[in-house]
Amino acid sequence: MDPDNNITNNDSNSSSEDCVVLSTNSPNRTLSTETDTSKTTTPKVKLSKTEYMQRKSEREAKKAEEQAIKAEKKRLAEELKAKKAAELQLEKARKAEELQLEKARKAEERARKAEELQLEKARKAEEKARKEAEIA
Repeated sequence: MDPDNNITNNDSNSSSEDCVVLSTNSPNRTLSTETDTSKTTTPKVKLSKTEYMQRKSEREAKKAEEQAIKAEKKRLAEELKAKKAAELQLEKARKAEELQLEKARKAEERARKAEELQLEKARKAEEKARKEAEIA
């Protein structure tokens, strides 16, 4: 039922067709059977039962469409959130891998320098031994 419309059954209708009286912008916005229009200043519109039901189904269809749109927006927002979380995890993994590679490179560099130092010490010791052999 539309809250903006005051819907009443019109019992004083002399025709054989079922009618619904629709009063818009009613101050009390409740189902009413009163025929006194002194409380409301808006004119009442007579709708046939089929017109009333058609308008009601249109309102319900509009509501359903709005709910579907809202649900789709929510689904898209959650999908975007999940995608961002996955990208963040991927970025963390990439940074961790870069850090590991950098650590490995530094360890390799230290090992190379240590080996060069050992070779330099061995060369100096060999040179010293050769000089001592020449002196002796």
